[in-house]
Amino acid sequence: MNDLELIMPYFRARASRFADRISHDDRGSATAEQIVMMGAAAIGAAAVGVIIWQKMSDGANNIQTPSP
Repeated sequence: MNDLELIMPYFRARASRFADRISHDDRGSATAEQIVMMGAAAIGAAAVGVIIWQKMSDGANNIQTPSP
């Protein structure tokens, strides 16, 4: 039995374990989902803030002030 025949089962086992970790590992998935949700909420809040700011600015600019 040569060295390659001895080493190949080891590398197959390592590759199999690595592939299993990649395909079946759910660690961090909840964190990624939470980050996406918080990002969407922040973008939505910024959009609402911009809309409110524009409405307030337009309302303030439309106030009639008598000129002397």
